Amino acid sequence: MFESSSGYYPNNPHTLEKDLKEFLGENPRLGIKPDLVVAPEEGLSDCGEVYGRLYSALDLSKFNNAVIIGNAPINTGPEISFVEESFKTPLGTVEVDKNFTTQLKLAENFEKRDDLFHIPFVEMQTIFLQMKLDDFKIVPIMINNSAEDDKWEDAVKTIEDILNPQDLLITCSNLATSDKDQKMIKKYDSNILRCLRDDINREKFRKRGQNYNLSGWRAVSTGLEILGDGKTFHLFGHKVRTPDKILKTKTTGFAGICFD
Repeated sequence: MFESSSGYYPNNPHTLEKDLKEFLGENPRLGIKPDLVVAPEEGLSDCGEVYGRLYSALDLSKFNNAVIIGNAPINTGPEISFVEESFKTPLGTVEVDKNFTTQLKLAENFEKRDDLFHIPFVEMQTIFLQMKLDDFKIVPIMINNSAEDDKWEDAVKTIEDILNPQDLLITCSNLATSDKDQKMIKKYDSNILRCLRDDINREKFRKRGQNYNLSGWRAVSTGLEILGDGKTFHLFGHKVRTPDKILKTKTTGFAGICFD
């Protein structure tokens, strides 16, 4: 079982629930039924504001599973993988959908991992889902940026074949670039978001994500490929990213929802 990661959110259940309600309560309920959610990877101190905007906007009433895809927290190990252990947060324990992972085991391109102690990007989505859903399971999948194209394409097809309408697809990336030069950060961020904001350009997003070393670009590309064309991307911005903040840490910049 995965336990809470120190530093990403409060371990006291009352404090955590209070913080989450504050982040969610400050935003309008847009009632968007998502086909794909692009969520941050970082903790509440960096990303609470954008998490609140994102999850407040969602209507998740039809979902009972969340397939959560992101970068593995360590560079060693398989590039395309999944875990089957349940996740225990201060708000309770969430089980993994073993029906889904059993089908992943049958695919040659996925490996089951038992060497991880924490998967922060999964934990962060789980605590917000616990505030939105009464009963659900998760499927934690890791697709690293370093995955080879042909293996990644096979993985996309595998996930697409297993997904059903009750599975919420969440991919994790801060959608924010990193550089010592603030002007370059603004340029890179703008170039990344331009691929999503109007007509989604999947190929251009992949190329720019790779060129800018955008964390989680391969995970987001997985979701975009599964969705295909004809979707709208609703973008949520974060508070101003000051130069001092940028130089200290890779803070979140943006999140988004794809829908019809």
